[in-house]
Amino acid sequence: MPSGPVPKHPSVRARRNAAPGMVQLPADGRHGRTPTWPLPPDPAEAMVDHWQSVADDLETQADAESDGRRRNRMLDRAARARGTAAMIAAECKAAAELERKIWARVWTTPMATRWEAMRWTREVAGYCRAKARAELGDHKAAKLAVAYADRLGLTPWSMLRLRWEIAPAPAPDAPVATVTPISSAARDFT
Repeated sequence: MPSGPVPKHPSVRARRNAAPGMVQLPADGRHGRTPTWPLPPDPAEAMVDHWQSVADDLETQADAESDGRRRNRMLDRAARARGTAAMIAAECKAAAELERKIWARVWTTPMATRWEAMRWTREVAGYCRAKARAELGDHKAAKLAVAYADRLGLTPWSMLRLRWEIAPAPAPDAPVATVTPISSAARDFT
């Protein structure tokens, strides 16, 4: 990540001849279909199969065990493994649903016009995955989401560093000023 001061807006710079211009982003955001999700399923989903396998192995061993106390301990461990698998599966499902909601929402932002031009779909998907995990309480993912947001121009500081600005939106339903011509008789009285 580049360091140093944030560049000033071209309108307040002392030397205006050396700076590239700002890229105007449409105020109403990006229109059109949301790109297809480019990433494979979350790798955490593989842990569900692992814990299910652990539970199956423990239950098989417990069936062969003749000692009742040992058998019960194995069955308890198998139940905990199944509980872990169910918890991970629920977290993965919630994260996947949230990822898709965030994905659909970020592709309507003004910044999405630039991402589309630069083909940053995987980077944006990485942000969505980290943001979803962060919103579900993962602190490491929260740090990653902040870093992605900075690189994708989702903060005012990063927009300035990328030289992006949102174009002023036209005022909705602004009254149109009409000019009434002054008649020649009215002009004589003024």
